[in-house]
Amino acid sequence: MESETLSVLASRTSSTRTYRMQRRFAVLTLLGAWLIAAGALSAGDSPKSGSTGFVWKDGDKVALIGGTVIEREQNYGQWEAALTRNIPAKNVIFRNLGWSGDTVWAESRGIFEPAERGYALLIDLVKEQKPSVLVFGYGQVEAIEGPARLPKFIEQYERMINDCKAGSAEGVRVILLGPMDLLQMPAPLPSVAGYNALIATYRQAIQEFAARIGATYVPLSMPTAGSAKELRLLTDNGQHLSSEGYARTASQLVSALTPGMAKELKTGDTESLLQLIRKKNELFFHRYRPQNVTYLFLFRKHEQGNNAVDIPKFDPLVKGLEEQIHAAVD
Repeated sequence: MESETLSVLASRTSSTRTYRMQRRFAVLTLLGAWLIAAGALSAGDSPKSGSTGFVWKDGDKVALIGGTVIEREQNYGQWEAALTRNIPAKNVIFRNLGWSGDTVWAESRGIFEPAERGYALLIDLVKEQKPSVLVFGYGQVEAIEGPARLPKFIEQYERMINDCKAGSAEGVRVILLGPMDLLQMPAPLPSVAGYNALIATYRQAIQEFAARIGATYVPLSMPTAGSAKELRLLTDNGQHLSSEGYARTASQLVSALTPGMAKELKTGDTESLLQLIRKKNELFFHRYRPQNVTYLFLFRKHEQGNNAVDIPKFDPLVKGLEEQIHAAVD
């Protein structure tokens, strides 16, 4: 009897030890998995950020492509400054490739040549820049064609994105901005309700399109104004944003694409950062869209085409300003 009791006690003791060892093993396994995950995160990408979960990487090169809303941003720099301060990654640079009146067919970019030539010029420019992040902003202008033209718009949008991705850095990520409504201006200007209904149709299609191709979709909306005076502070004409208009919409990009934790400025203040960004944008604009382009590269280059060798001299100037921007925030 005593022998049986000792046997039972030994069995229970063995079971208890086994249970404790299993618990310790489970805890150590979980701890190890957590440490591995944390190490991988610190050595690689920045944490997912913002409502879209977009992931930024150190040294990302962002190409902004679109029409007037995109092009005019370079004059104010509000979007770029807000993202520069809030993106968790370091040394992120921006290239504004916007073109007033542009559509996904790139008609405006042809200058004196057919629309298809303008499209080819855009693709060549993207190949030259090799961005790792493509930000597209289309749909507001194209919406005037109505629902009947919507399938053609999406088809061409996809073609543009694919062609731009083919010329970009490996693993390029795509962000699509939703087109914004127009703001109603005082009489005698007409109602924008009908046009905004068309924009809403295109906006919904773009959101669905982004989901289909695995792109990040960022909805944008015009800032609201409580008075006619405030309205004039936000927009020139109900469609084109002012500096204040870009400043107020910048928070939407920050919320969607970043953790919303602004970096402290190491040098200068917000206005000095904006000045650096604007100057950098101006120099890059002259780099890829020189005012005397007809003499340098087009049908009158036989007269002054020899001066085209000076255009690449803008590159170190742009880089120098970018280094100052990064020194101020990173």
